[in-house]
This record gives sequence, structure tokens and C-alpha cells, in this order.
Amino acid sequence: MHFQHEKQLQAALTAYLKSLRWRVRREVPAGEGRVDIFSPRYLIECKLHLNRSSVLRAATQLEVYGLSYPRHKRVIAGLSPLGGQRAYRSAEFAMKAVKRRGTQVWVLDQEPAFARFCCRDKSRSWGWTWVWWLVAGFVFVVVWM
Repeated sequence: MHFQHEKQLQAALTAYLKSLRWRVRREVPAGEGRVDIFSPRYLIECKLHLNRSSVLRAATQLEVYGLSYPRHKRVIAGLSPLGGQRAYRSAEFAMKAVKRRGTQVWVLDQEPAFARFCCRDKSRSWGWTWVWWLVAGFVFVVVWM
């Protein structure tokens, strides 16, 4: 599973949650910023890779957003950190610390259902890509003649 930008991960997670019939919106104003993904019960902050600094930064953001939505559960969502075992141990320490303060952490590449959804989504979009090129080629040939 690979995403080049945090916004791509955010879009994939939003689509996945919608497929589970969650009512979610992206980039909802909250306090001094915007919650990446908002639902009636959750405030979700996405980080591309969950390294130590990104987990702590997301936890701080969620604490600020939580002032506007005090009854919502806070969630940090992202992919495993890059950099091997040492980076993962450091991130894991930060994840445990934020969990003790009531914030959930979703390591998305370790969630089989999300991984299946992303693979299915890619194969589905690839399936329509060839149809698009076929139609575009046909239109080009017709117009050219």
C-alpha cells in the first residue's frame, strides 16, 4: 500500500469509511484549524507515516480540535513509519502515550479490511482506465477522419 501524499491517504480512508456507511466529511473547520475527516462521533487526523513526531503533532492538533467538539472521539490515522524497527519502536512509544490520553491510533496498513479495500479500489480504477483510453482513441479516430 503506497500513497504519495497525505491527501491521497485521507481520500482513501474517507472512501473506505463511506463504504462502511459512515457519514464523513473532509476538512471541517474546528478551532484554529481543520479536521481532516469528521464524523458524528470521530475527529480523525491523517498523517502519511506515523513516526514519533507526526503522532505527537497530530495528538496536539486533535486536542485543539477537541475543544470545538468535546464529545467526539479523537483518532490519528496513518501508515507505519519508514525507517525500520528503530523508527517503529520510537513511534510505538508515542502511540502508547497518546492512547493513554484517550486518542485512538489506527495504523492503516496493518488493517486487512482497509488494505483489501485499497487493492480493490485500485483494480477497479485500472479496469476503467483501459475503457477510457479505448473511447478516447475511438473519438480521436472518428474526429480525425
